[in-house]
Amino acid sequence: MQVILLERVEKLGQMGDEVRVKDGFARNFLLPKKKALRATKANREYFQTQKVKLEAHNLDRKKDADAVAKKLDGQSFMLIRQAGDRQPPRCRVGDRSRRLQGGPSPGADIPGDQEHRVVQTAGGAAS
Repeated sequence: MQVILLERVEKLGQMGDEVRVKDGFARNFLLPKKKALRATKANREYFQTQKVKLEAHNLDRKKDADAVAKKLDGQSFMLIRQAGDRQPPRCRVGDRSRRLQGGPSPGADIPGDQEHRVVQTAGGAAS
């Protein structure tokens, strides 16, 4: 399926790129999360009219992410999760984990869609 990316998607492309992806990936991930549009003539025209607005929105999201990165820079967090003998060491960070472990310092709120990336970047294994 041909899609037009509405934001940068890791290992796929930048905003405005027209890429070919598997139907299931587009149907189950890109389209429902509003990360892409089907590459039709009408959607190409719509994208051109909304391009400036989308760029501004993506810039705001990047500024927010940079602010969170500054708050978390130099801090370390240890999340202890129970695992069985045969399970690989993985953790899923969520509200329950943050409540049990105390979570990041107050004022360093991490939006839910960024939790996975923060744990991976910090060197932990996230699923």
